[in-house]
Amino acid sequence: MQGLTGISLRRVPDVTDNSPDDRYAAYTHLRFERPGDGVLLVTLDDPDRLNATGADMHLQLSRVFRTIDDDPSVRAVVVTGAGRAFSAGGDLDWIAEQVGDYAQTIRVMKEAGDIVRTMID
Repeated sequence: MQGLTGISLRRVPDVTDNSPDDRYAAYTHLRFERPGDGVLLVTLDDPDRLNATGADMHLQLSRVFRTIDDDPSVRAVVVTGAGRAFSAGGDLDWIAEQVGDYAQTIRVMKEAGDIVRTMID
């Protein structure tokens, strides 16, 4: 579709409810809502542990922004935490498991980079 300025505009599908589609079903440590047109609310969902990031949540965070980028209905993302904390940071037990395991540490560092890069993209 051409806009008045000659710039191509992407059609955004109408979202009639605030529930996410199936593309987000695999993210078990994250909750998704659509509070407004074009807005996706992503909630870190482990309030009993103050949303501390363990192995599964970390992996999911490293992938979720690519999934969001492929969702044409999303124009803005808000990230929050369930309960009384956004996130306590890394799960200390999970971090301790990585000590001395070079391969696991490299994998986790790659995931951390993916989180930042895909969030920016």
